[in-house]
Amino acid sequence: MVPSDSNATSHRATPTFFLAGVPRAGTTSLASYLAQHPQVYLPAVKEPCFFIHPAEYARGADYYLDTFFAAAAGATAIGDASTQYLLDPRCAQRIHELCGRPRFVVIFREPVERAYSYYWWAVRNEIETASFEEGLALEEQRTRQAIAAGGAWWERAYLQAGRYATNLAPFLERFGRDRFLLLRYEDLAEPERVCRRIFRFLEVDADQAVDTSRRLNASSRPRIAGVQGWIRDDSRLKRAFKTWVPAGARRGVKRAVEAANLVTAEYPPMRADTRRDLAARLRGEIVELMRIGELELRHWLEQPSADDASS
Repeated sequence: MVPSDSNATSHRATPTFFLAGVPRAGTTSLASYLAQHPQVYLPAVKEPCFFIHPAEYARGADYYLDTFFAAAAGATAIGDASTQYLLDPRCAQRIHELCGRPRFVVIFREPVERAYSYYWWAVRNEIETASFEEGLALEEQRTRQAIAAGGAWWERAYLQAGRYATNLAPFLERFGRDRFLLLRYEDLAEPERVCRRIFRFLEVDADQAVDTSRRLNASSRPRIAGVQGWIRDDSRLKRAFKTWVPAGARRGVKRAVEAANLVTAEYPPMRADTRRDLAARLRGEIVELMRIGELELRHWLEQPSADDASS
């Protein structure tokens, strides 16, 4: 059962929907669009990670609801935009215990490109120092070690995060297909249309206008090495900063530092043999996702040639 400090949990605002994935598929932009709707509430912290992070989950449901949803009263749709939940089947049971049968919005991206983008996100944030190929080879070992240490093992789960059908299955079994709106990354080419679909799914005013002109969390690299790692590390100075500076102000400082330090950048091309290998390993997942998700994904199955893969 979800840990709780009191019997008052059921009387608080709890999430009615989850923007549950996947990493590096436009969810940061999508969350910012949804949060503009006056009937939708999303916490300022985009990814609470409560149901998957051992240390966060151990703090209990009261902590989760008080920290992230204390201001959600009155909202028609209350959301948690943690894109990691699908990676751990235990999250399905934990979410069910606290939230009943919420709705889930999941946006999928072609898994090979998504894995490569996730890798460069980890490099940017100074989580990863190995090559992409080395990271893939080490993934299972690193995952076991990080789980044993109670750490954020999903931050280098490049391949596992792309096992879409496998990861989705226990959630569909627990909640039912009718509780899921499944989208494709390509759909974000028409963001207003996507937002209307989501608003209808969440049963809020679908005609509400929101600003979709900005795409957030794009490919980037740091200007100064070490800054991104400092932002993430829990140093003594940062703990003192948290003590004296309100959470809203801290988030503003973090955004300002990141905006100053990050510059838009393109990734170097993926190795052709790596692309072919990943495509072969994830082909079955795409085929199964087309079946269970009723999504048109045949273009994801087109095997790139060596020339295309290195271009």
